Amino acid sequence: MPKTIMAIPNICLWLFVVYTPFEAFAEQPKVLSVSIVSLIANPEKYEDKRISVTGFLHIGFEDTAIYLHQDDYQNSITQNGLRIFLPNNTDSISDFPGGCQSNRYVQVIGTFSTKFKGHMGAWSGSIQSTEMCNFMLRAD
Repeated sequence: MPKTIMAIPNICLWLFVVYTPFEAFAEQPKVLSVSIVSLIANPEKYEDKRISVTGFLHIGFEDTAIYLHQDDYQNSITQNGLRIFLPNNTDSISDFPGGCQSNRYVQVIGTFSTKFKGHMGAWSGSIQSTEMCNFMLRAD
């Protein structure tokens, strides 16, 4: 086999190392699995941390949020919910893998913040930089 053909894998590896940004090798911060109740009760403990939370998702204009329970959404108890902010390159939370839909129970991963509480500060906090949204299957 000619030496030039044998050198191709080495060249590919070299190009990968040179052109891969260093951020790609950085370890992601750990995701903390936490309840909405814990986030509301102890917000300072989770500020700017990557979290995974499960709750009732409603998608709407200035009203995309995850609630502790469906009744909280239906009765406009926004203090029992967290506003969800989508990444800049995402038009809709339904674009996420897992097919999140409005008015369903879901799991969301993102960064928790009390600095941004949604429209008119109605929610107890928010989930920024939303990375993932998974539809939760019913146990029927």
